[in-house]
Amino acid sequence: MLRGKTATSAAIVCMAMLAVSACTQNGGGTPTPSSSAPATGNTASSATPSATGGANTVPAITNPLDVSKFMADPCLSITSAQAANLTISSQGKRVNIESGESCTWKYGSNSEWEIGVTYIVPEANNGLQNLYNLQATVGYGDGYFEPATVDNYPAVYQDISDDRQNGRCQLSVGVNNQVFFTVSNDGPKNTDLCKGAGKAANAVVETIKRG
Repeated sequence: MLRGKTATSAAIVCMAMLAVSACTQNGGGTPTPSSSAPATGNTASSATPSATGGANTVPAITNPLDVSKFMADPCLSITSAQAANLTISSQGKRVNIESGESCTWKYGSNSEWEIGVTYIVPEANNGLQNLYNLQATVGYGDGYFEPATVDNYPAVYQDISDDRQNGRCQLSVGVNNQVFFTVSNDGPKNTDLCKGAGKAANAVVETIKRG
């Protein structure tokens, strides 16, 4: 299943703010800038592990995508047909957050879970490389950073705290050299929410390709 309070995740805010500055974590795990279902858990993921050309370098994006339309209205990222396949609400809800343009979809018997899609342009204007820089300079501490691919686009399962068994998985996908989007899947504990996140991310890339 998918749940998506990532739209308001402090982790996403931190990633977006990383440019020259880095991020640090407070004792409770909340990141702060330094100085300056739904597809369900048992659904096969469309994201696969990937080796990178260099440990700190994002793999090349050979077919960059124009996401301006979807940044203007992120709720266009998942079509009603795709939503039905993912078993999430047919219409997303726009969410205004500091880190980027976002939309969330509900799912679950009581609409208690969410999937979120957020578009982020880092201050350094370097797309997914921004997350690799964070990994290289500050690291993800008690979290996770696991490179993958989504429909041949570089991706990373990442978050500053590892809550994958507690009902949350986050997957970021580079679509061009300036922008990445993050799918957050927040759902039931002790389920493989990353599989659902991968399927949702694949749907987003599919939609973007159609323009």
